[in-house]
Amino acid sequence: MRIGLRRLSPRWRRAARAAALLFALLLALAVYEAVVGVPLPKPAGPYPVGKRSLHLVDRSRKDRFSDNPNDPRELMVTLFYPARPAPGAQPAAYAEGGLAAALAGKFHLPACACRLVRSHSFAAPPVAEGERAFPVLIFSPGFGTPPVFYTSNLEDIASRGYVIAAISHTYSVDPTVFPDGRVVRSNRAGTLFLLERGTPGISAATVERDRDVIGAEWAADASFTLDELGRLNAEDPILRGRLDLSRAGIFGHSFGGATAAECLRLDRRFKAGANMDGGLHAHTYRARLRRPFLWLEADTSAPTDAELAQDGMTRQQYDVALAVVDMQTDEFCEGLAPGIRVTLRGFRHMTFAGDAAMLARRLPFGLGSGAVGTVDGERAVQLTDAYVTAFFDRRLRGKPAPILDGPSAAYPEAAVRRYPRPFSK
Repeated sequence: MRIGLRRLSPRWRRAARAAALLFALLLALAVYEAVVGVPLPKPAGPYPVGKRSLHLVDRSRKDRFSDNPNDPRELMVTLFYPARPAPGAQPAAYAEGGLAAALAGKFHLPACACRLVRSHSFAAPPVAEGERAFPVLIFSPGFGTPPVFYTSNLEDIASRGYVIAAISHTYSVDPTVFPDGRVVRSNRAGTLFLLERGTPGISAATVERDRDVIGAEWAADASFTLDELGRLNAEDPILRGRLDLSRAGIFGHSFGGATAAECLRLDRRFKAGANMDGGLHAHTYRARLRRPFLWLEADTSAPTDAELAQDGMTRQQYDVALAVVDMQTDEFCEGLAPGIRVTLRGFRHMTFAGDAAMLARRLPFGLGSGAVGTVDGERAVQLTDAYVTAFFDRRLRGKPAPILDGPSAAYPEAAVRRYPRPFSK
C-alpha cells in the first residue's frame, strides 16, 4: 500500500500557493507596523544564536533543474548555531541585501519591509563555549518556501545547543539568492509534479514518479550539505572542530519532511529524523524505514465547510479518506525503530512555518484559521520546537524526554503515540 500526501487533497501544491499568500501578507505586515517592528519570539535556550550564509557548489552533480545542462548544482544554506556574540552586538536583519530585495519585490513591497521583522540571531560570531562540539541538524523547508520563513523555529532550536543548516533547494524554493547577486526563482523542472496534479491526461503514476525525482534531488542536497559541514569542521576558522558530525539528524516541513525520511533511508550518517506535517516519497514508504523518526502532524479531523469546498470534497468523503490516511500512517510508523507520532490540536499545515503562525494574526485584516490554525503563534512555535528538540535530545544527546512518552501537562494540545505499539507482531 502506498502512502501519499499527509493531507487528503493535493497538499504540496496548495501548500506552495498558501505559502506565497502567507508570506506576502507577512511582509505587508512591515508596512502596518512600520514604527515598532514585529519581534519574533525570543529563543528559549541558554545560548545566543549566530547566523551565516553558505554558498555551496556540488561539482559532482549537474543541476537537472537548470536550463543549462552543464551547470553544477548550487545551493544557498543558512547556518544557525550556538554563538558567543561580542558585548553590545545587535542582532542581524531578518533578511538583508539581495534576499530582502527579492522577497519584497516578489510581493511588490519596498526592500526595507523585511527590516521590520525583528529576529534574534547575530551575524557570524564565534561558536559558543559549553560543549566541545555541538550536534548537527539539516533542515529542509516546505515546497516553494524559503528557509528564512522558519527563522523563529530555527533560532529557538539552535539556542538549545544545535547547529542547523537550513537549505534553500534551488529552482524549487522561491527565491534563492546567491552572493554574486543572481536571483533564482522556482521553475517548471523544479516544481513539475505540482504543475501536473489534476492535469487531464497525466496519470497519478507520472505525478508520483516526477515527485520522487525532485525528492531525490532534495535528498542529495541534504547529504551534500552534510559533506560540506564536514569540510567546514576541518577548515573553517569559526566552525573548526565545533561540529559533532557523529550526532547528525535531519528534519523538515511538508516536502522537506518527506526529504528527511528519504535521507534516513539513503544516508546512514543521519541518526534520526523528523517530519513536520509532510508526506512520504514512494521509495521511502516501500522500504519500511526502520530508523528513529518523529512524525509531527496537524490535526486534520475537523475541516471547515469552506476548506472542504475548496478541496471539492463532501464531509463523508473526507471522513473516509481521513481513515485511510490514518491507517497508512500507522502502517508506516509501525515499521519505525522507534517512532513517535504527535498530533497537534489547533494546527494547520502552515502552522509549522513558525513565522507565519507567529505573525499572521497581527495583520490588520487577518488570515483566519484555515491558513495557520487556531493556536496562538508563539504557542505554535513553542509546541513545534518542544517536540522536535525533545526528540533529538533523546536520540542524539541521550537526554530524557518525558514529553515523548505520553500526555504532558505542559503541552495538552499534543496527542502522542509511540511505535511499534505493543500489539505489533
